Amino acid sequence: MKHESTIDKIFELMYTPGMSDEDKKFVKNEVLKRLGYTLEKLDEDIETGVKNGYPPQFQVEILRRIIEIK
Repeated sequence: MKHESTIDKIFELMYTPGMSDEDKKFVKNEVLKRLGYTLEKLDEDIETGVKNGYPPQFQVEILRRIIEIK
């Protein structure tokens, strides 16, 4: 995947301190499953954003702000 590090940063927003790697994997899989999404689709969507002028780090920052609002 082209944007694997960006995807990792997105999911880091959902982890809590002290989570094991197994817990993190569970969260990642559960979020994707509930959204009906795949890592490949997420990678494609990030690339679409890049092609539209939005660097990956900007996309992560927008998500961070959205999550903080809730």
